[in-house]
Amino acid sequence: SSDLPDMPKIPWAGKDNGLKLVGYPLGPEAFVRESLTKVRDDIRRELACMEHLESGIIHHHMLRMCQATRFIHHMRGLPNEYTAGIAREIDDLLWDAYKKYNLKDWDVPADPTLTQIEMEQDARTQFFTSVAGGGLGIAPNSAITHATSPTLEGPFEFKDWAVLPW
Repeated sequence: SSDLPDMPKIPWAGKDNGLKLVGYPLGPEAFVRESLTKVRDDIRRELACMEHLESGIIHHHMLRMCQATRFIHHMRGLPNEYTAGIAREIDDLLWDAYKKYNLKDWDVPADPTLTQIEMEQDARTQFFTSVAGGGLGIAPNSAITHATSPTLEGPFEFKDWAVLPW
């Protein structure tokens, strides 16, 4: 009826009929992808701010405990086809930030030798290896196991709420 008041704006609802529920973007594919891209861009911005830290140990722990873990939540609840590409980009951002800050004098030239390529690959492997495994303990986003429902074929849509176990 026309005598009903307009619905108030819901502060947690996004544009394009999407919203975030417990941090997960729900809604149309464009909304989900835009939300995930924003997380990546926020990580990139935070890494740039960290360039001014004076302590390498603080820089390392910020990478390990903050930026490296920001995207994992999304990967656990959204299908791989929506998160895998951004996860690899985030891993590259983390590795580049670490190299820039902690390995300032170590650059692989534009035309590297095989030894230089292998050194870079070995260093990156150690960066993304657990502390228990002898590495620096940075969890690679690209290796996270997804825990989405096998009955869902794309990002969660509002209509999918009926099939969720709650």
